[in-house]
This record gives sequence, C-alpha cells and structure tokens, in this order.
Amino acid sequence: MKKAITFLTTVLLTTALCLSIAYANTSFSDVSSSDWFYSNVQSLVDSGAISGYEDGTFRPYNSITRAEFAKILVKAMKIQPSEGDDFADTKTSWAKSYISAAITNGIIVKSEYGDNFLPDEQISRLEIAKMIVRALHITPSSKSGPFEDLTNEYTTAAYNEYLIMGTQDNGRRYFYPNNKATRAEASAMVERAVNYKADPDGYKKAAAASQKDNYTSQSDAFILNVSNLPDEVYLNSLDEFKSYLMTAVYLKKPQITLNVSYYNDQDYGFDSIKNYISDVNFDKCYEKGYAAGCGIGLLQTGDSASIKLDFQYYDYSGYGTANIKKIVSQDELNAAIGDAVSKKQSALTLVLKNCNSYYYDFKKALQRSNTTDVLSNGYYLYYDDGQSLSLLNNSIKKVSLLYRDLDFDYKAIKTVSNYQEYYKVLSDAVAKKEYKVAVAMNNYDSGTYNLGKALLDINKSALSEKGYCARVRFKLEYATTPKTMQIYLEYKAPYKDLVFKEDEGKPILHNEQEWYEFIKNALSSNQTENQFNLTYSSDMGDALEKVWSQNADINHAYSYTTGSDGNITFTYKFPQYTLQQMRAQTDAMADQIIGQIIYQGMTETEKARAIHDYLVLNTKYDIDNYNNGTIPNEDYTAYGVLVNKTGVCQGYAAAFKLLAEKVGLHCISVSGFGNGGRHAWNMVRLDGVVGYIDATFDDPVPDQGTVRYNYFFISKAEMSKDHTWNADDFAEKYLDY
Repeated sequence: MKKAITFLTTVLLTTALCLSIAYANTSFSDVSSSDWFYSNVQSLVDSGAISGYEDGTFRPYNSITRAEFAKILVKAMKIQPSEGDDFADTKTSWAKSYISAAITNGIIVKSEYGDNFLPDEQISRLEIAKMIVRALHITPSSKSGPFEDLTNEYTTAAYNEYLIMGTQDNGRRYFYPNNKATRAEASAMVERAVNYKADPDGYKKAAAASQKDNYTSQSDAFILNVSNLPDEVYLNSLDEFKSYLMTAVYLKKPQITLNVSYYNDQDYGFDSIKNYISDVNFDKCYEKGYAAGCGIGLLQTGDSASIKLDFQYYDYSGYGTANIKKIVSQDELNAAIGDAVSKKQSALTLVLKNCNSYYYDFKKALQRSNTTDVLSNGYYLYYDDGQSLSLLNNSIKKVSLLYRDLDFDYKAIKTVSNYQEYYKVLSDAVAKKEYKVAVAMNNYDSGTYNLGKALLDINKSALSEKGYCARVRFKLEYATTPKTMQIYLEYKAPYKDLVFKEDEGKPILHNEQEWYEFIKNALSSNQTENQFNLTYSSDMGDALEKVWSQNADINHAYSYTTGSDGNITFTYKFPQYTLQQMRAQTDAMADQIIGQIIYQGMTETEKARAIHDYLVLNTKYDIDNYNNGTIPNEDYTAYGVLVNKTGVCQGYAAAFKLLAEKVGLHCISVSGFGNGGRHAWNMVRLDGVVGYIDATFDDPVPDQGTVRYNYFFISKAEMSKDHTWNADDFAEKYLDY
C-alpha cells in the first residue's frame, strides 16, 4: 500500500497501586469524595486492610515503604501474620510478622533483595506489581509485554489480567517501573487485587467494560444543530473550525471553504483534518451507511489561511451498518466476537477506530471466543474475515463467522496447566493403549507443552516395560482458549532407536528455531512437499506464519496447508521452472547492485542507507496497478523490484532484505498496516541498534528522482505513529534466526 502519515490522538490511562498504616478512620480530612482514589481507600478502610494517621489525615500523595505495603497486602489477602522467615534487617521491624508471612506465601522472594530487605525504603511500582501477581497466584507471562519502558513477566501478566494498565502517551504505553508509588496508587492496586481474588472472571469482564465506557464521542460537542451551512465561513478559533468541518461531513456537504485567522499545521494541517473527519465518521456516519474522505486545498497568506475541503462520500450500506459495532480497543474486539460466537451469529459488521496506529489482533480474538462454554456446545469458530475497507484512520470490516463441529466428545477433554500434568495425561493414555487423547492446555506455548519430548521419554519406558511404543498417526489442533488438541495414537514396536519405519529419515524438530529453519529452507529451495517426524517433533506453534511473514525475499508461495499427518505443502505463485529462473536473475542482479553501491570500510548504517537509496531511486511504485486492483505477482517479489524495476510494498521489503543479508546485515521483513492499509517494511539491526526502514513510504509517487529519509532507520516508537503490527510476531530475536 502507499503513503500518507497520520498520528494517534493521546489517550491517558493511569495505573493504580497499594497501601497502609496506623489509625483506623473512615473519613479523612485530605480525601474528598471527588478524588479518583476515594472508593479504593474507603473500601480498604472498611475491610480493615488500611488506616490513616492519628491527626485524621490519609496523606494520599505520600510515598509508601516496603514494610507498609507488605502489611496492607497481607491483611487485604486475609493471610495470617507469621514468624520465622526474616531478612537480617527485618527481625526487629514493626512489620516483621507481615514481611515473614509474605515470604512464607511466596509474595516476597528473598533472592531478589539479598540479605537485607530495607523495609523503610520507598517501594517501586515494579516491586508492587510483582507482589500483587504472586499474591494472586497468577502465572508470570513469557509473552512480549505492552510497555515501551520495560519487558517483565510480572507486569505483562498483571496487564493481561487488568490489574495494571500503565499510561498511554502518543499511542504508546508506559509503566515507569522505577517510580515510587504513592499511598493513593497503592490503595487502588490493592483493592483491584482484592476484587480479582473474589471473582477473577467477573473482575476482568467489568474491567474490560469500564475501558469501553472510557471512550467518549469526539464529535458530539462540535456538530451544529443546523440543516445547512454556507459554502464559505470565516472562523476565529479551532473549536469553530472543528464545528464547521464536522457538521459539513455530518450533513454530507460536498464542499466548504474555511478561513482561519491564525493558521498552524498542528491544528489545521492535513493530518489534523484527517483526524477530525475520522472522528465524525466513526461517531456519526458509519451507522448511517456512509463515510467521508476529503481533498484539501490550502492558500496561506501571512498568519491566515483559506482551506478548501472537497468531500467524497462512500456508501457502506452494503456492509450491514444497521447493526454496526464500534471498536476502540482489542478488549472490545475480543468482546464483540466472543458475544457473536456465543450466539452462533454468522456475521457482524465492525468499525475499527484508529487502525493506522493501533493493531487489532483478530487471531487473538478468535482464540478467546472459542471458550470452554462454546466447545461444550459441540462447535467452534473457524474464522473468515470477509470484506474490509480502510478510510483515513478507521476501517470497516464485515466479518463472516464460520463454525465447525468438534471432532471429539467435549466431555473427554483433559485440562492441564503445566508440562508435568500434560506428561501424565499422555503417559496414562500410552499405558492404557488409548487411541485418542483430547487435551486442553492452559497458558499454551509450544515450548512448554512439547509433545515430542514427552512421547520420547514415555516411549523409552513403554518399550522396556511393555515392548511397544506410541506413534502419532495424526493430530488436530483447535484455536481455542485454552488451546485444545486431539491426538490420535497407534502402538507398535519401533524400527530403530525408537523411530518407526514410516518415519525413517524424517527430521525431528525440537523447538521454534529448528522449525523456523526447516520451513525457511523449504521456501528457499521451492520445495512443495515437506515431511517431518510427527511423533517426536515439538508442536510447530506459529513458526510457519512467522517465516511466511518475515521473509518476503524467499516467500513465493501462494498458499500452504499443514497436514495433520506430518506434512507441510506449499503452492507457489509461479511454475517451478519460471521460479528458478526468477531466483537466478534476482540473485545475479542483487550481486551486481552490491558491487555498484557497497564499498570497503562502510559502516552497517552506511550500507543500509546505500540500499535504501538505490531502491528509492531505481524503483517505480506500481501505483496504476495498485489503484486498479491488477497488481501482478512479480510486483510482490524482489524480482519485480530489482529486475523489472517496479513493485509494491512487499516487493520493496523483499528486495531490501535480500540486499541487506548479502552484505551481512541482520534483517527481516515486517507485515502489518501502514496508514490503515495492509503494508510491508523492514526491521534491521545496524551497528548494534534495532530500527525500522520503510523504503516504500520514502519513495514519492509519482517518481521525482529524490530520496526521503522520513522512514529510514527510525525507532519503534516513531514507526508506530502510522504503522501497526503484532510486535510479538516480529520480535528482535528473529533477526538472528
């Protein structure tokens, strides 16, 4: 896709944290009923978990010490104070029994502090997050976290459970882990923990709903109560400008000229106007079956400016807008699809706000909608995304929901929460020579629930004790929460070293990186059929999708199928002979280009700049075919960009990756959305620093023979202003795969 930069309006969500000390008082002179923390404090006071000071104050903005926090959390969690577990410096502390209880119950981990706890030191926000997660027995999360300023398994887990949300600034989320918590913050966090402990599912449902309630219309206050507007208006303030602009869109006026006295780009520029139109589209227009785009003409004279707006209106009535659902967050997307699936709806229409700067993960929403309640009804959702169209900052999506019946009796599912329980289920099945095993895995990841490792160990015992081994005939995986798998087994003596005759010579893939390399090699050599040892390999997880999206230079496949019997089949866009010729010509051209632009002694950054500049100056973006919907397959490849000198974003990303790797740079392609439309670019490590490069967005359309550097090696924060992607799927570690 192509061009145009937009910015996310700032939304502030604050975290909250936890507290205590000396004197019980339900009314404090420095706590007002209008304070955001009022109900949190009163709730904890009523429960006896917290109190104020002797002078009748609560001092909400004072910091809180480790000892104070330990006491409050232990009391709030209804844990009995105890003796015996101490640090060297807590044996005589006033809070020693609470600190000891926290140690005994795994809330405080002594190895994190060493010999001394320093109980009178101010506690940090990160320490509080850790203690809360441990107190609630929440499993730390190994997934990539939501915060820009840290990656921590405890804060990620707390975020996933709605216990902390952090602060959003310009579309990015921060936690400020080393900041010292206030008594007000501490009170709020502890009360959240208390509510979570009482009813985790109910707490999370209410928390998700409250986030939805936080969204307010951006246009209601500005739309004028009129039936028509003049063609030209003179205005004195930004609010007046917004009113006439939004009202013009609401009334479907074809054109209006707005004259402003004091022009500046921040308030009246192209990006701001797009934001204002996007707001009124989202709040008012989509539900009426239309939305507006706009052409902008600017005539500036000194401080004043005349802004001519030519509106284009797009008919969306065919999307079923009568029952439209407006979505402003991932939580709302999860809830919308989950509600539809619980009712077995076949379709729904969604409008996604700010999808040029916020990534909506439909795969995650699908998995979360396939709950145990849905499975117990004998079906699950098989998702088809249907029609989608982006306009300015928003996207409207008509979602088709397809369902399939379960292939097994739901009552036969065995639910496990760790590898030990998973191993026992499989071991018991093999001991009884069961031919089918249905297992649901909480907190699934393919590294933890390693089927191949488990069966290898089980078969060693089975062979020596019973004279047979279990072989996986095939397995069926379901995108559910928790992850569900149906494993079909057969029993026989192995051929050699526990390997069966049918599996001789098939590779055993032990982990994600081995899977990644196996699939990458298959695509690099244009292989169609690719078999592996299904019995002893780990689960593939999403390794195939990661290779598929991160390696645009070698991905010439049109589609793939993963057989339940241990086979991956790729269907390619070109005949094998044609594909071999294309690869050979592309490789030769890449070597020739490198000989022209790369010199001895260049730094990695200089090499990347030379590649970037070559692509921008020597490639024509295929705007005509893009606009007509007739993009040839070659445009998506490095061949199209390097040999034919024309292409679209995926071709630019493929060519950049190919050239970068040839000169020794660590690089992957990234796929997601740019300015709301599907897009591809690159992530690269240069001179020890990771950044992003989008040669497509730096190539002007039409070609002007110039190079821009707006998207050359910029940070994740900068790229996130108008690009969205699933950061977990494009983590830095893949630069080394």
